[in-house]
Amino acid sequence: MQWRIRSRGSRKEWPHQPLRSDDPHNTKANDVKNAVAVLMALIVLAFVVFAWFSTASEG
Repeated sequence: MQWRIRSRGSRKEWPHQPLRSDDPHNTKANDVKNAVAVLMALIVLAFVVFAWFSTASEG
């Protein structure tokens, strides 16, 4: 939750600049967002594989 507050603060400091992934002032927030996205994708992928194996082993 802290990284959201930091990203809002950087947004107030740089109102003339849209937040982009190549913005040097916003690299930490983007790193956290990317890490969370990858983590959620891995969880979803693991759940799909587990469900597929459980249904395949039934019959």
